[in-house]
Amino acid sequence: MLRKSLLLVCLLFTSNMALAAGTLRVGMSADYPPLHFKQDGRFAGIEADSAKAVGKILSRRIEIVQIPLDGLVSALHAGKVDVLMSGLSVTAERSQQVLFAEPYLRVGQMAIMHKSKVGRFSQPWAVYRENVRVGVKSGGCSGLSYDLKFDKENQEGDKVFVDNEVRIIIDKKSFLYLIGTTLEYSGGLNGTGFVFNNPNANRTCGCGESFSL
Repeated sequence: MLRKSLLLVCLLFTSNMALAAGTLRVGMSADYPPLHFKQDGRFAGIEADSAKAVGKILSRRIEIVQIPLDGLVSALHAGKVDVLMSGLSVTAERSQQVLFAEPYLRVGQMAIMHKSKVGRFSQPWAVYRENVRVGVKSGGCSGLSYDLKFDKENQEGDKVFVDNEVRIIIDKKSFLYLIGTTLEYSGGLNGTGFVFNNPNANRTCGCGESFSL
């Protein structure tokens, strides 16, 4: 649910000379279908097809270079690739380092209800009338990942917070990773969805769902 809600083709050219060299090296993590992934040893998906289309337009041979998501921008700066096409979300930090193309796809969620009941809910998620359980589990591209789901029951040891009509519950173990974290609902450039601002994270994956301490 929290996977990137705004997906972009990020065309970032290191120099005009790179384009003139013949082969256009495209950095891609190839781990997020249907946008980009590997199938039978070949790169596939919307962005892999887009890379081929760019090659035809520029009359350049395309070489897709598989790079982990958290290493894409640094690989571009190091000259290992000429272009990034890997579903990168726009962030303030990245915008200071690279130039983004216009977004080609927006993915979000919506609640559908009778118009006479809209006034009952001051926030989009209040319609669920359930606890929002926030946790941390092993996995993700940075080692740990956030786990967000609706839960009707409290468990022993849960920490309970109430904000804007929403009950947020966190299990005791996950709370240690989330102390000081703010959970916001964003509808801006990064699309519509929940955003974690965790001061304990030393590194956060570009998707916003995974982090490391």
